[in-house]
Amino acid sequence: MCGIFGLVKKQNHRVIQDEMYLMHKAQIHRGPDNFGYFCNDNIFLGNNRLSIIDLSDGNQPFYSKDKNIIVLQNGEIYNYLELKDELVSNNINFETNSDTEVILRLYEQYNLSMLDKLNGMFSISILDFNNNKLHLIRDRFGQKPLYFYDNTEQFIFSSEIKSILDLGIKTSINKNALISYLNYNFVAGRETIYDGIKTVLPGNYLTLDIRDLYIKEYKWWKPEEEINYYQNLIFGNTTKNLVHDLVHDLVHDSIKLRMRSDVEYSAFLSGGIDSTIIVSQMNKLSNNKFNTLTIGFENSKFDESIFANEVANELNVNHTCKNVDRSLLSYWDDVLMYAEQPHGDVSFIPMYLLSKYASENDKVVLTGDGADEIFGGYSKYSLFCENKNLKELYKKSSTLFSDIEISKLLNINLNKNFDVLDNLVDSDTVIGSDILLSNQDKAMYLDTIFLLPFNNLIKPDKMGMSHSLELRSPFLDYRVMSLALAIKSEDKIANGQSKYILRKAFKDDIPDVIFKRRKQKFIVPLEENDDTIEYFFNQINESNIILEQGLNRQFIENLFFEHTSKKNNNYRKIRAITALSKWYNYYSKYVKN
Repeated sequence: MCGIFGLVKKQNHRVIQDEMYLMHKAQIHRGPDNFGYFCNDNIFLGNNRLSIIDLSDGNQPFYSKDKNIIVLQNGEIYNYLELKDELVSNNINFETNSDTEVILRLYEQYNLSMLDKLNGMFSISILDFNNNKLHLIRDRFGQKPLYFYDNTEQFIFSSEIKSILDLGIKTSINKNALISYLNYNFVAGRETIYDGIKTVLPGNYLTLDIRDLYIKEYKWWKPEEEINYYQNLIFGNTTKNLVHDLVHDLVHDSIKLRMRSDVEYSAFLSGGIDSTIIVSQMNKLSNNKFNTLTIGFENSKFDESIFANEVANELNVNHTCKNVDRSLLSYWDDVLMYAEQPHGDVSFIPMYLLSKYASENDKVVLTGDGADEIFGGYSKYSLFCENKNLKELYKKSSTLFSDIEISKLLNINLNKNFDVLDNLVDSDTVIGSDILLSNQDKAMYLDTIFLLPFNNLIKPDKMGMSHSLELRSPFLDYRVMSLALAIKSEDKIANGQSKYILRKAFKDDIPDVIFKRRKQKFIVPLEENDDTIEYFFNQINESNIILEQGLNRQFIENLFFEHTSKKNNNYRKIRAITALSKWYNYYSKYVKN
């Protein structure tokens, strides 16, 4: 796990040392163990390393023998040992035990067609002087971030937006991204909240010609092929036990791969089905007791720690419960600073705290992220009837502010000729085919390409990395994801239970109380009372965002009035504007009016 960053200038323009230092310093929390770099007049590539695999010889960059190919990565290639064995059998020599060297050797043999072989979470930079190209590659689901900025003079990329901003580029608030945030409670799509700074999309790679700075982006991940593979495997067999065995064996193997580490590992244990499965399998695979950690809340309405404690006792792990409550909001400013873009989801706060506590003892933590989206864990999936329009149903389940409300809040005539969700639905090869038949199946898939990369996976990456902690998600193994999406929704939501097939697959491995327990939605205990609403009101009023960005103060005050007078429940909308205000308090120094 690391942070990568780089700068390519037009020929005859030199990279200066201060630029290198600023990019490194802005994201040193992602990798405090080593700073490695390459620089040759107009090109700079950097890496902040968090040492996890091959502690002594894994520093980056990695170079080909002739120094013409240079590789950096942020993340982990979990199947690197199998890939290394494959290459060694073909007489390829290795100098280290690093997974980054495996990427280099694969590229030397297969070029970019090697990407299909990778099982991991990654953002990869490959500078290839043989064809004057810089390749920037992102994993299938967007677990590792990768941002870029370009103009006629230079191209900049980074794992963190701050590394780009700190170079002094001129930017402003991107109105399309702001509208996306207000629509969906997070910024979605290629554009970021900073005008001119974009993200390499999940499952894509970007190629830069280092001579003229021409860029082009390509999609390398082919989800339809991976889903089809498992559909053909299971649809031809009517035995339910086959599917249960497949789910069990793939999830088990995914956990095994994610336990590969040269440092200590632990797990987040909530007491829900997902984290319990992970801890139960880790317990089977480990010869030593490992740490588990949960957050406890004083309010029993939100607290799951009693279930986590029960699992921990039965599985005999080193369990710690950290109780928090009243101090949660005091961390919100730091959370949004590390998030880099506005997020209305306050569950970022307990993830930030969990990561803080876990980092005191470990560098690697396994988490249950992704299971809800692929195994039918959300109650909203029951809304996706077959006789209604998928896009309309999904928007209804996802929308925060309506277009009319956004027009009023931003004081603009909103004439939307582009919506990131519309574009995603209309252009996706899976949604546009008959691979997935039901609206429920398609809704789960949409969550994997919309909700996961632009919100739910931002949380473990940004919050974990804020404390130099690597969070690994076994349910995001591409094999598990493809199998789960190939299974019909009627087998995932059955007998009144969510994630039914997952429960059945691991019934013999988990405590009975967890097997039977209904999903408890994770809700941060911020009471919707007068004190919290007053806090939101004061935070918005104390921010300069209303004055400097021209927000409609009367509209905001009306939201508060409607809420406090019980006319409408505007709690989530008010909270989203508060998050936007807090984000602006820190990042306004970068965005110009």
